[in-house]
Amino acid sequence: MSELNKKEIGARLKEFALKKYGRLQPMADEFGMGYGAFYTSYISGKSLPGAKFISKLVKLGCDIDWLLHGDEAGLNMVSDHKLPNLQEDCMLLKKENAELREKLEAIKKIIV
Repeated sequence: MSELNKKEIGARLKEFALKKYGRLQPMADEFGMGYGAFYTSYISGKSLPGAKFISKLVKLGCDIDWLLHGDEAGLNMVSDHKLPNLQEDCMLLKKENAELREKLEAIKKIIV
């Protein structure tokens, strides 16, 4: 297994942040960090992201294999990936389902 390159990971993290947000500050905000601390720790390659940081990146739509190893396929996934708000989508579908059930029951009463 090859050693992780902190500077390359920092560059890919920067690339992900810019593709997702257009700037680095919103990414720093996601992690509750000031811009300077975020940049110095992670973007500059001083530190590797820990487990909690990586878990949050996954939730934000980052391909971790690409982030850590630079896999080209992951880059395409990151650039095209928009993480949907699944909880909101689920609530909307439940609401639509309930409305359709009510309409179906109304139609059944008319037919019978």
